[in-house]
Amino acid sequence: MPPERTATLVVKKVVVNNFGPPPVTAGDFTIHVNGNNPSPTDFPGSADGVTVFLAPGPYAVTEEFSNHSPISNYGPYFHIFSQDCVGSISDGESKECIVTNTRQ
Repeated sequence: MPPERTATLVVKKVVVNNFGPPPVTAGDFTIHVNGNNPSPTDFPGSADGVTVFLAPGPYAVTEEFSNHSPISNYGPYFHIFSQDCVGSISDGESKECIVTNTRQ
């Protein structure tokens, strides 16, 4: 039986397009959550945030550009993961991870 999901992690995806088209949006990225029984584990990025339920323990958030062409076709993007995108979460705890991609 999988461990009980008693913790929550809200993952928000922010994209800053500093220059002209073509714009990249939060939904052009797939977010992955690795940890102790996370649900969901993979989902499209969302500026509104997606709540992931997981059991206590270590976790990490990663991303990949899921558009059909390479992100380099859209210009150079620099990504930053907030402090709570990796670490350990306790029973009943809630954290927020913000993944930001900025077009340079």
